[in-house]
Amino acid sequence: MEFFDCYLNTIDGERLWTAFDQEGYLSCIVNVPITYPPEAVNGLMISGRLASETSVFTYPDTLTERLKKEGYHPTFDTAASDDDLFEILNKRIEIALDLIRNVDWDLFFQGFLIIDWIMHHFSEDSILKQVKANKDISEFAIVKKAYKKMDSFLGDLMQILKRDDKLFIFSDHGFKRYDFMFNVNIWLIKNQFLTLKRPPLTFLRDALLYFPTKIKRAIFGQKNILGIRQPTFDWNKNVDWEKTLFYSPEFFVNCSSFRLNPYLKLGDAEKNKLITQLIEKLKIADYKGLKIFDEFKLREDIFKGKYSFRMPELLGILNSKIRSDKRIYGKGNPITDKNSVEHRREGIFIAHGKDIKPGKLKVIPEVQDIFPTIRFAADLPIHNNLDGNILNDIFTESFNKTPKVINKNEIKSEVKIGQKYDESLIERLKDLGYM
Repeated sequence: MEFFDCYLNTIDGERLWTAFDQEGYLSCIVNVPITYPPEAVNGLMISGRLASETSVFTYPDTLTERLKKEGYHPTFDTAASDDDLFEILNKRIEIALDLIRNVDWDLFFQGFLIIDWIMHHFSEDSILKQVKANKDISEFAIVKKAYKKMDSFLGDLMQILKRDDKLFIFSDHGFKRYDFMFNVNIWLIKNQFLTLKRPPLTFLRDALLYFPTKIKRAIFGQKNILGIRQPTFDWNKNVDWEKTLFYSPEFFVNCSSFRLNPYLKLGDAEKNKLITQLIEKLKIADYKGLKIFDEFKLREDIFKGKYSFRMPELLGILNSKIRSDKRIYGKGNPITDKNSVEHRREGIFIAHGKDIKPGKLKVIPEVQDIFPTIRFAADLPIHNNLDGNILNDIFTESFNKTPKVINKNEIKSEVKIGQKYDESLIERLKDLGYM
């Protein structure tokens, strides 16, 4: 089991903007996660996370050097202080507003990731002190500053948008404080479901995960401010598979995964029996009278598609006060008292503009609902095998109509993506001073 980054060219699914490209619409995709390396679109793409200062992070590729000269950074990796962080954000806002004003786009998809970066990578010392003091996350000074910046950007954006435009604001998760941390593999070890061949010096690696942030920053740099990214752990070599039934190689914030020993030669009935026994044991797991798990989901309850077999056989949904421990292995108690800030499932969703009616949604949207909803809003085809649903409740009655439903393989591009708008877009970017 290895940790790896998810690059755009490793994903074989259709992108949100593909249908816009294929219908001849112009798209600007800017700083959206998992858009590196940039791909050719009918418009432009400026990659975000996973791009580096030395890489070509734009399409067209000649746009990269111009953005660098403008002082643009594709990620926050180079920020060494709060001032650096907001300088990068200010430049990102400046470039976004300039492109929104001056490029004749049909889809403009902009990511900022500022709150996520702050919570994961920045000012951890001061944030954790405030968490321990039970201070509300929204009251953190650096968080309030970031929200004010984004609010100002939205104010400028509202002045630019045209009457027929639709605006969607969404996040794939939120953040919250947690009081406890649960280490699933320590629990599995203590309950004799997992046996490790503990490699030498791993105690030192475990200890480094909890070093003060300033020390870790000095050793590993700003990019690894949360400490050591979990190194590759060779499960094949370091697990005693003859004595193991279940193991958990993934890190999920709000749930624990459970995988059956792949070397066990078991039929379906035997596998189901082991999973049932594990669930019964997990149901009674508690800490200071607090049940650790709220519910359990089998693989087939959640995952589908041709890669679903790669997912764990069981997920345990953690109590809302408990989050997963980042350590893959370790000693001690499975659950510890530790205040922290991490993801929560609930994020934000706001829609505004033509054909959007005022009011509140009756249900909380899921991330997978964004794709079909935006396709529907643009009157573009929607696949019949998507996990998500169109959020019909946000649209006016006069706009709601039967969506164009297609089989996945029916959409075929007749031109190479990016071919149609290359010349006109490059000329426009030259006029704006970006090339």
